[in-house]
Amino acid sequence: SNVLNTDLALVGQYTRFTLQNQTSGRPVGDRLYLYPQVSMPFVHPAFTITPKVGLSATQYSLTYPFQEGQENLSRALPVASLDATMFFERETEILGKGFIHTLEPRAYYVKIPYKNQNNFPVFDTGLSDFNFAQIFTENRYSGYDRINDANQLTTALTTRMLSAETGVELFKAMIGQRRYFSDSKVGLPYEV
Repeated sequence: SNVLNTDLALVGQYTRFTLQNQTSGRPVGDRLYLYPQVSMPFVHPAFTITPKVGLSATQYSLTYPFQEGQENLSRALPVASLDATMFFERETEILGKGFIHTLEPRAYYVKIPYKNQNNFPVFDTGLSDFNFAQIFTENRYSGYDRINDANQLTTALTTRMLSAETGVELFKAMIGQRRYFSDSKVGLPYEV
């Protein structure tokens, strides 16, 4: 929703995990995930700047505990990010045809504090593939069993060639890099 020039969002999921054979040693139980967030996009034809804050909260209720005595686990982590993109364009002509050439630098900063999550079960979470879209996400994991700690800046540059007549994108090239200001301490059991 859009209230007072802010965007409010709530991501939520309730999942029950069961096994037919509980002697496998894997955890069984419920997971509730809520992620309320607020962002304030500043949009201009030449740039966009979007600061965002949220609270990533997870509650586990395990019927077959991951570790002795830990049937109820919870985690709440504040998440802050700043996403900024500038847009430059120029008209050009190649072989008598008109084109619009764009140059779009982007910077994306994410800060999430560390919380030890080694006692938390891993139901459906894995390490996301490292690709161009993933470098602009807050969490390097798919699923909600792990929320990485982060103090990182991603910078990228996109260039496009558009038809001046139709606006159709004819060419697009992107390059990006993520810089870690501190090593991530959160991991999955097989990453340790």
